[in-house]
Amino acid sequence: MKEILNLFMNQRLRTKLMFSFVLAATVPLLIYTLVTAGYYLKTARETAVDYTRQMTSQVSGSLGIHIDAIEDMADYLASRRDIRTFLKQGDLQAPGSAEVLQDDMDRLLQAYPDIAGILITSPEDQWLASGISRFSRDSVAGASWFYSAVGEPETAHIISSSAERRIFLNDRFGGDSLFYLIRAVTDESGVLGVILIDMTHKVIEQAIENISIYEKGFVFVYDREDRIVYSPVNDIVYRVDPDWLHKESGPVTAAIGGETYQIESSVMDRTGWKVIGVFSVDEIQGDLKQAIYILTAVSILLMFFFFLIFAFLTKSLVEPILNLQNLMSSAAGGNLDVRFYGHYNDEVGDLGQSFNIMAEEINELIRMVYQEQQERQEAQLKSLQEQIKPHFLYNTLDTISWMARGYKAGDIVSLINALTTMFRVGLSQGLDIISLRDELSHASNYLYIQGIRYSEKIRYRIDVPDELLDLTVPKLILQPLIENAIYHGLKAKDEGGTIKIGGSKEENVLILTVEDDGLGISPDKLKQIRRTLNSEEKRDSFGLFYVSDRIRLHCGEHYGITVESDENIRTVLTLRLPLKKTGGGPLCIRQL
Repeated sequence: MKEILNLFMNQRLRTKLMFSFVLAATVPLLIYTLVTAGYYLKTARETAVDYTRQMTSQVSGSLGIHIDAIEDMADYLASRRDIRTFLKQGDLQAPGSAEVLQDDMDRLLQAYPDIAGILITSPEDQWLASGISRFSRDSVAGASWFYSAVGEPETAHIISSSAERRIFLNDRFGGDSLFYLIRAVTDESGVLGVILIDMTHKVIEQAIENISIYEKGFVFVYDREDRIVYSPVNDIVYRVDPDWLHKESGPVTAAIGGETYQIESSVMDRTGWKVIGVFSVDEIQGDLKQAIYILTAVSILLMFFFFLIFAFLTKSLVEPILNLQNLMSSAAGGNLDVRFYGHYNDEVGDLGQSFNIMAEEINELIRMVYQEQQERQEAQLKSLQEQIKPHFLYNTLDTISWMARGYKAGDIVSLINALTTMFRVGLSQGLDIISLRDELSHASNYLYIQGIRYSEKIRYRIDVPDELLDLTVPKLILQPLIENAIYHGLKAKDEGGTIKIGGSKEENVLILTVEDDGLGISPDKLKQIRRTLNSEEKRDSFGLFYVSDRIRLHCGEHYGITVESDENIRTVLTLRLPLKKTGGGPLCIRQL
């Protein structure tokens, strides 16, 4: 992957822009096409599934209403006194009672075309029927349907086919076009007999005839044993495997006759029958696929159109940049007189104008550098001449020192030696970084001179470990702090005081302290000093802030001076310096 990225990044700008533009346009368009197609296919399929589920539920509800109505009729017949009397006694003793009951049953068949026959029979084979005839002398008590009704006398049973009823046959319909309901007739003595009501498949047909699931879809009904109760004339229905409906809880997708179908089922609570809805997935997706083909063709045309636009944009962007690149190459070769002339005020035009300004400024800088070099040479000559003066003073003091030795004036010799040492350290051959040993020597001599000046009112002690003496520090950072301690801390104190100079090391930080036991600093003044150390406010004590600025300039913002003071007790100035080179800046503190 990294190699491919490197290969792409090493191509010419025009190639990268063209590829990026085309990729930026085609990938979203391709994703949009695929997502849109997938979304519509999925939505169409889900819609078909939902519609089929609604239709099967509708059929289940319609059949349930019909069956509930037939069951209510069976309950009505079972509650009639004359029917119970017939089942107990085997006949109706009242004159005309049998004819009345028979007429009622005949009228029920005429009033309800869906009912094909009614049978009332007892265990002793006494029976009364309308639309149903007996063709066998076998005992009714041995029939499975009679046994089921007697076994559960409180429940009405729906049996999907009358083809195996054997003892009784319907006068008008065959067993494969009927289903029937059986119900036991009971009283306090037990089961008196069974009522059987035949129903035609017209009930089911009417429930599903107005249902259309596209052109190839259909609905049919299974019983509890997965036998077809009713189905329209269709070759597909007999290829549906009932096991498919048991293996999966949701919709079933199956390939039948070289075409993909989806099967949805709904179970009727009352009968346990399954209402099965089937629709062709290929039929649903056929029209959508055509729309997808059109969408794909449009997408290809759009990509070609984008390619032409991107080619024009790439050319208009790259050519001015190439022109500017050639001008920069000429300028890099030393020809700073070249200029960019653009036709548009876009970003490339602004870049070209910036190039023109840069070329002019470089020419001006070359002239200024040349002039500055001449001025620097003149300044170096003047500086060399000025150095003669401090060297002359240093040599003169050395001569006075030898003369004082000749007159045995020891105090004068010591004072002059301290002063000359200070001059020597101050000059330091023009270096700004010196050893800590030399810096402490300079500070010691300065303290010696100040002690003589103030009649030994100033006492001092230097306590710095030898291991730190070979470290280097910026020159003359202690003298301003000592001077500050004398003039602001000890000078105004009648009994004078002591200045202590200390040194230590913490990790990569050199810590130097200048402490005095003078008058200290008031809290308000101390607060002002601390604030001023890190700002550009007006400063009263130049030396202290000069040293702080030098340290931060040389070593960074994390280093410098901190001030601690207790009024009328003491003041401590702490310098923090790095021990080695930090970041990419100049070497501040290093081992000699």
